[in-house]
Amino acid sequence: MGQELLLLKALLAYVVLLGSVVFHEYFHACMAQRLGDNSPALRARLTLDPRPHIDKIGTVILPLIVLIIGSPILIGWAKPVPVNVYNLRNPKKDMMLIGASGPLTNFALAFIFTLLFKTGIFPAGSLAEAFIAFTIFLNLILATFNLIPLPPLDGSHILFGLLPSDWERKYIKIQPFAIYILIFLVFTGILRLIIFPVFYIWTDLFNINFITPALTLLGR
Repeated sequence: MGQELLLLKALLAYVVLLGSVVFHEYFHACMAQRLGDNSPALRARLTLDPRPHIDKIGTVILPLIVLIIGSPILIGWAKPVPVNVYNLRNPKKDMMLIGASGPLTNFALAFIFTLLFKTGIFPAGSLAEAFIAFTIFLNLILATFNLIPLPPLDGSHILFGLLPSDWERKYIKIQPFAIYILIFLVFTGILRLIIFPVFYIWTDLFNINFITPALTLLGR
């Protein structure tokens, strides 16, 4: 029975991840479409059907490894939505809006599930409470992680749009090293120092304790 409960918790955690990254990419696609680029629609990405969004490594392999090893930080991603900047009316500004739409979607999901959590209709210690809390927890991770201004994360598109032209060329030069910087942030624990303050701010802002029940979904 204990093993079955662990499997159920892992499945629920994965469902939250899959839904969250699909909504993230879907709203990237919606924003691109609204700003004049129909590339997402042509690539069948303007949909909430998870299948076109699935990335073998980011949506399947990595999350399964994380769940197996029991890490308290579940992370993953979907296929990036294709955007043709030449179809955009104001490429620099529009790419900022497209980039921001993904993290804002995750913050919005965290807010919606925070309201559900605060209703108190889910019994303390129940699987339902853990599911709601974990949805808040994971969407705050995804939003904050994606706002890091390193390519190909969404924060890089936002920062790029804010930089003056002479700084743009210098900023582009870090792109080949971005993945190594991200790996460094993960393995040195700096990423946790970036993400965890957001948890505490959210906890104080809405007067809720979602972290403890959220971690129970990962066996913590």
